[in-house]
Amino acid sequence: MKKQLIAMALATAFSVPALAQQATVYGIIDQAYRVTSPDVGASSKGIVSGSFATSRIGIRGTEDLGGGLTASFTLEGGVNAGVGAVGSGSNLFSRESSFTLAGGFGAVTMGRTDTSASEGIDTLAGGANFGNFAFVSGVEYAGDRESTVRYTSPRIAGLQAQIGRSLASTQGAETDSYSVTYSQGALSLGAGHDKAGRDDYTAVGARYNFGFAAAGVMAGRRDAAGRETDVLAVSALVPLPQGFAAHGAYRTTEVGTTKTAVSTVGVSKALSKRTTLLAVYQDTDKGSAAGTLAQVGLVHSF
Repeated sequence: MKKQLIAMALATAFSVPALAQQATVYGIIDQAYRVTSPDVGASSKGIVSGSFATSRIGIRGTEDLGGGLTASFTLEGGVNAGVGAVGSGSNLFSRESSFTLAGGFGAVTMGRTDTSASEGIDTLAGGANFGNFAFVSGVEYAGDRESTVRYTSPRIAGLQAQIGRSLASTQGAETDSYSVTYSQGALSLGAGHDKAGRDDYTAVGARYNFGFAAAGVMAGRRDAAGRETDVLAVSALVPLPQGFAAHGAYRTTEVGTTKTAVSTVGVSKALSKRTTLLAVYQDTDKGSAAGTLAQVGLVHSF
């Protein structure tokens, strides 16, 4: 009997630390049907994955180290839900593979991750209310970069700063990145700057939730090899009864004397807390992508 009690006590003692760490599997599945014009053959219509929201699957975990310190990790890979492929090439966790130590001092993150919040200014400004349709590309240097170290300050009076460095790799030149964001009540503000080799990338954005609607604006400039790209985007999201919402965005991209405008309108219906039905129409006026796009699909998070 004593041996059994001792065995139970040892088993309990060794199981307690394991309970301190919480790991979660999460993800997004996005599937839709798309039709584009002009008609360019098979690619002009069909099933697409990850255009309203990038399909992904990931694992995240957190452990309380005591003394106000926590350790956490994130492993996340993109998913092509149409064929079941995960990751990119040989990188299973192509979107995120990082470890973070956090406390009263802020947080230090290492691995494959964002260099700073500079590449998320469009999201802060509401550009992502359409998911990937309204993302502003061509301003930030990169999204998730390998060999990155990032420091995130505590949020004080709504302000938070980030500074990061990514080493030179196949993804690009050595990059230093800085960002400052502010969030208080209905107002969000952000500014970020990336220095990658001889190239510079700068973006600013703002968003305000009026209650009956939310509106945002962002502007960015990319100076790469002496060639400037200027982007300006505005967006709006209007909640409607019965879980419906109306979305709108307008973006211009100017490279030299060439200016391209993209207009996007759409509607969404929340079927549950995790599943949303979306429909979108997009028009691009110039360039190789000139034409229209119509799409309807479902996004589910877990």
